[in-house]
Amino acid sequence: SVESLEWHMEQLQVDNYLISQEMNGEIAYKLTDFGRKEAGQRFAGAFEGLQKAGHGECSADCDCQWEGHDSCQHHLHKH
Repeated sequence: SVESLEWHMEQLQVDNYLISQEMNGEIAYKLTDFGRKEAGQRFAGAFEGLQKAGHGECSADCDCQWEGHDSCQHHLHKH
């Protein structure tokens, strides 16, 4: 319900995750620095298992993700 959502948004402000401000006659919410850091940690934790490379695959932080397959030791050995 709307009341439940409003209560949760208020609690997130009380706990310093969010700040609110009025914009164009409506309330807008923004993460605080603390809220942004906490959200990042929770997101990373939730998807940690999916970010690991499978056997024979490059990880999400491998150079080949940005620089192409020629920069990756795994791909160089594969050819």
